[in-house]
Amino acid sequence: MVCIIMKAASLCSVQLSLIVNFFEICEEVEAMKKGKVIFVVCIFLVVLPYLLIHFTNNHIAKELEKQLLRCPLPPDTEIIESTSVAGKMVGNGNGMQWFGILLVKSDMDEDQLSEWYHQKLNTDVNADIDVFMQDSPHVFEYINILFQNTSDFDRCYQIRLSGNLAVGTESSFIEELLNSDLRGH
Repeated sequence: MVCIIMKAASLCSVQLSLIVNFFEICEEVEAMKKGKVIFVVCIFLVVLPYLLIHFTNNHIAKELEKQLLRCPLPPDTEIIESTSVAGKMVGNGNGMQWFGILLVKSDMDEDQLSEWYHQKLNTDVNADIDVFMQDSPHVFEYINILFQNTSDFDRCYQIRLSGNLAVGTESSFIEELLNSDLRGH
């Protein structure tokens, strides 16, 4: 009988140590889960703002492109291609620039097209409309962004609606955030 009691006590102590080990393992798992959650939250807080800023700047550029596309075309003019670009593309210094760009073929000259788009587009103070004769597939002279649908450049013009925000001229916290996009530096 003593032998049975000893075996039962030994079994109880083994079971007790297994239960203790189980709870210790659970605590370690909880600590690991907390560590993973904290890691994920930190990554989320660091990466998400930059992604949001990047996509917001792309959205602003896309809206400029849409504004150009909604504008009625001048007579004897056809759209060949459109694109949008966000980043620092022209000029010196830091700051974001957004571009909506049309490549058009027209019988009108640069001055006539410029006058047409200045009259038809309602732009704010920070937006500029520029018209250039297009003689190569490059959207910008020194940056490797190309128009795809270009076989010949006879009577082709680039209509560029741009907005910019120079560092130091921000008037709100949102503008400061938009300028923190690395493409603007």
